[in-house]
Amino acid sequence: MFGLIPRRAARKAGEGGALMVPTLFPFSSAFFPDFDRMVDRFFKAWDYPLLEMPAKRYNVELEDKVDEIVVRAEAPGFDPKELEVEIRDTTLILHALKEKKPEIKEKTAKEEEKKETEYLREEFREVIELPSPVMVDKVTAKYVNGVLTVVLPKPEEAKGHKVPVTTA
Repeated sequence: MFGLIPRRAARKAGEGGALMVPTLFPFSSAFFPDFDRMVDRFFKAWDYPLLEMPAKRYNVELEDKVDEIVVRAEAPGFDPKELEVEIRDTTLILHALKEKKPEIKEKTAKEEEKKETEYLREEFREVIELPSPVMVDKVTAKYVNGVLTVVLPKPEEAKGHKVPVTTA
């Protein structure tokens, strides 16, 4: 079924019909336009290709307080040593990578017959644009129960101040 996509892309611009594919069978030229229309109608509502699965997304929450910015990111299953927090200007980069490779051990005759290898690779990466500058030297990060909490204190000039409103 996925072999139909190149034919669909090969249609000429401005033509509404399907591409006629010459084959050895005389009925195929009448069959393909109907089949192409049926496939187009079926897959029309899909936003992504069938073979590409969307990446796993983690919840990230940004809270802009008066004197600090707090970022909470759900990243369960990672070890605190696997997490990286980086700040570049007003951009916060959160990254974690977990790779598990199989252990190599002495094998018996039965184990060589049933050899299964499982590799695990899980990655978490979020790039967050911060609403204001922060004091980089006072940033703290904690990872508790699968939630990474990053507290970014604001400098005095980024905190703002209230302006009194008077009548004319």
